[in-house]
Amino acid sequence: MKVSSADTPSESERTAGPRRWLARPRRWLAGAACGALLAAPVAATSLPAPATASASAPHTTLATTPADQFLGVSCRTSRFCLAVGWYIPADGIKRPLAGRWDGESWHLGFPLVPGGAAASELRAVSCTGLSACLAIGDTGAGGAGSGKLFAERWNGSTWRMVPIADPGRAVLTAMSCPSAQFCFAAGYRSSNKAITERWNGRKWSLVTPRRPRPNSQLLGVSCPGPRNCFASGWSEGTSFTAKQHALIEHWDGNRWSTRPLPGTPSGSQLESVSCPTGTRCTAVGTSETSGGAFRMQVNDLKAGRWTARQLSSKTLDPGDPGLSSVSCVEPHVCSAVLTVGNISGDFNDWGFASRGAAGGWHFQKVASHFPTDTPRGMSCAPGGVCMMVGGKGDDQGRGGVSDVGSTLTWRGSGTSFAPVTTPPPPATVGGR
Repeated sequence: MKVSSADTPSESERTAGPRRWLARPRRWLAGAACGALLAAPVAATSLPAPATASASAPHTTLATTPADQFLGVSCRTSRFCLAVGWYIPADGIKRPLAGRWDGESWHLGFPLVPGGAAASELRAVSCTGLSACLAIGDTGAGGAGSGKLFAERWNGSTWRMVPIADPGRAVLTAMSCPSAQFCFAAGYRSSNKAITERWNGRKWSLVTPRRPRPNSQLLGVSCPGPRNCFASGWSEGTSFTAKQHALIEHWDGNRWSTRPLPGTPSGSQLESVSCPTGTRCTAVGTSETSGGAFRMQVNDLKAGRWTARQLSSKTLDPGDPGLSSVSCVEPHVCSAVLTVGNISGDFNDWGFASRGAAGGWHFQKVASHFPTDTPRGMSCAPGGVCMMVGGKGDDQGRGGVSDVGSTLTWRGSGTSFAPVTTPPPPATVGGR
């Protein structure tokens, strides 16, 4: 079972957890002054189109937007989250999208469009302050790995491109920044070679991970500090029958090394990891049982040792459950995205899995008439308030598999999450 978490229209986009069907403008809208830009709601009149990295944007007319999605989110407080993704206006060109949560509503903004890009999207974001965020993405109309990597920095009022190394045919799916001068991003090349990049406050540069087997992907990363990062994913051999193994790599300030995962069954992968302290982490994903069914996989780091556990709940519909996008505000206090799929490759249900300080996982399923929604990212702020973002299916039952639908956000804590309305982005007329 090879799984990809790439969000592309030309391949499977079910990034909410590994299951058997997986082969796996410069300012915020509104206002003129910087302070108003961060506080004002989305305007319903003519708005500037998003700018490219090499030219200013013309003034265009608001029209109907065909599609938009969020792919990642970072929350610093219960009243500040920044989400990133993409939108497709009337001209059909996919461009980066950002949304800022102020505790009451979402306000949209437009990161820069890489010059000459046929399509572009931001996949991951990490904020070290209310006006200090980094985001990473890629270009290319042919899907993940068909274009080039790009990165942007937001200072509270404007977006600016920052240098990033591009190994070619690569995607970065996760990012963690313990400070404004240090971040790690994790991902993989289309040849199934795990990659990481490090931010030093000025630019991104490639750092080769350990990669214990010939094929590997890193899907999650969490850095409690600049000399302490954990990345999660999977690795396997080259033969057709090679077993997939869950993967955790650790950065000690000098190099990556592979961590042992005793008790984790083969046929597992860890899609996401969150480390609320330097010595306590939780990684989540999916593992395959001896009978061929799939279970939710949870690995916890405590006292320098990883322990493994498979979760199963009778409250879930029959199918193959998986976990992804975990976010922990303190040791063992975590929320994650839950999805349940069937053998044909369709979503049956999705929802939330949460664990409190007393232990034990609890589940909140979303009503079955939302099967085309595609949850993608989760971030919990201190205090335990979490935001989940993704893509919402359209009225014809189509969701994130194609470039249709609209942004999806749910907010809550524990087992009590509720949907939050997001505004539609403007469309452009005749291009940028």
